[in-house]
Amino acid sequence: MNTSIGHILRQARIAKKMTLEDVEEVTSIETPYLLAIELDNYSALPEDILPSEYVTRYADAVGVKESDLKRVRSEQDKLDNPKVELPNEHYRRAKGHQSVRSYRRQKVYFLPLLYISLVALAILVFIGYIVTKQLEFESQSQTAQSSYTVVNSSSSETASSSSEVSSSSEDSTKPKLTVQKSSDGYNLAVTLTNPSSTGIPVIVSLSGATSSWFSVTNSDLDDSGVTLNSSRTNYTATLTDGATSSVITLGVTKDVTVFIDNQVVDLSSLTSDGISYITLTIEE
Repeated sequence: MNTSIGHILRQARIAKKMTLEDVEEVTSIETPYLLAIELDNYSALPEDILPSEYVTRYADAVGVKESDLKRVRSEQDKLDNPKVELPNEHYRRAKGHQSVRSYRRQKVYFLPLLYISLVALAILVFIGYIVTKQLEFESQSQTAQSSYTVVNSSSSETASSSSEVSSSSEDSTKPKLTVQKSSDGYNLAVTLTNPSSTGIPVIVSLSGATSSWFSVTNSDLDDSGVTLNSSRTNYTATLTDGATSSVITLGVTKDVTVFIDNQVVDLSSLTSDGISYITLTIEE
């Protein structure tokens, strides 16, 4: 049977059909502390408050008498501190002048302390072994690293030279777009070197303009060209295979973007409000 004070108080509260919040209103004790009392967890109470003070206020709120609390404390003390029978004569002789309680503690705790000491000693030996092996490994690693650094330095220089040659080779074969600034504001000369494919794409896209007409010679577009608007904001024309030149005619230049072989063309020097021309020259 549970005879703890917290259990008695909780049962009394439930019998009165009170919640912890109801008890808090009566006692001015916060709900978490009331719950701690019901769980007999007095260590959770504030340090500046005596547990007995909170218990008394709780008991008054739920109708538990002080005499009942004393009875419960007495029963709880009996459970927590049972009467110890004196050992037999052999046990007393083994103790001599020492108290029975002191001898009992030594008997109970001697073996666990011995086990703990042995485990601690084993751990220290193991740690010492690990540290020694680690130092040996680091020493060997440093020696191997020194040899590796000399060899790797030579390999790195060779790899660096190969990388520079490869990078130079890639740059020489990469498509390059050269734009010569317009001198009159409506004619622009563009040179494409090392095109990426035979069918070079020319993309015209609206980048702010509401509409624009354009045409591309030597491409799959006919002479009528294409008109871009809100329903079609960009169009890709493909130059015919083997074409070495093309003329791109723009009806509107402002807020229009042109890509040749997926590279954007700088149109900033085209200042004409009318038709502008881009003369494209293709070099293999």
